[in-house]
Amino acid sequence: MIEPDGIEVDTASGKMYWTDMGLGGAADKSAAINDGRILRADLDGKNIETLVPLGMTSTPKQLALDVACGKIYWSDRGDVGDQRVNPKIMRSNLDGSSPEAIVSSDLMSPVEIALDTRDG
Repeated sequence: MIEPDGIEVDTASGKMYWTDMGLGGAADKSAAINDGRILRADLDGKNIETLVPLGMTSTPKQLALDVACGKIYWSDRGDVGDQRVNPKIMRSNLDGSSPEAIVSSDLMSPVEIALDTRDG
């Protein structure tokens, strides 16, 4: 891990999920674009898996789980140096497959994220 940020725990599956903001983290993204990633591990820290690999997200910050629908949601600040190049809200399946941007316009610098799973 280079710079972990957000973390969520799924006690039913015994897994924790977290973001890694990549080289320079949020402070200095001049080093690379799209070098963030999403990881998970067992609650004891064993069996670390990279779910969303390098190249799919830039500066992932906080994340939220929708276990019932099998989704991970995260905010991506999109930092490159002192610029906001491509901020977005993203999601993937819990196994990291099918990552996609679901909001990619009219964003300044998304950091936090929360889900209203009751109302969809």
